[in-house]
Amino acid sequence: MALRSPVATRDTGLEEIPDADSARLKARQLLCEILPAAEREQLLATDSFFQKGKRATYRICRGSQTELYRNGRLVAHACLQLTIPAPSYDRMIAEYLILNSDETVYWNKANILPVKSSSVSLTSILLVVIDLGLLLNLITDYLM
Repeated sequence: MALRSPVATRDTGLEEIPDADSARLKARQLLCEILPAAEREQLLATDSFFQKGKRATYRICRGSQTELYRNGRLVAHACLQLTIPAPSYDRMIAEYLILNSDETVYWNKANILPVKSSSVSLTSILLVVIDLGLLLNLITDYLM
């Protein structure tokens, strides 16, 4: 049987919270304690914070994969899975500590997934030009 922690509420006085919520709150509190002030403020405002590294700037997010930025542009996502089920704040703590101590270990452990480039290919440009030519031909044939 899981232990539950009593928490005061406005309506009933006391309410029980499952251990999962308690663990999540404890992990969030620990993360707030170890982060520098600016990052802590970001976390409290957006549930994410930025960590500057040598290879990239990392946006560690609670609800999604970590984003990697170079020169202000999103270049990749990083996926770091813990070996045991844990609250997302625990993953954020792990990522922060690894990046803070040894960024190379992070790159060796996380799956780094490059963001697909949104640049237009030569094939796409060629198809657009051909489509425009066909459209102009159709219009001129219709008008004459």
